[in-house]
Amino acid sequence: MDIYIENSHLYSTIILMMNY
Repeated sequence: MDIYIENSHLYSTIILMMNY
C-alpha cells in the first residue's frame, strides 16, 4: 500500500508540474 501511495503522489506531482 505504501508503494501505491508513493507512486500516486509522484504521479500527482508530475501532473501539477505539467499544468505549469
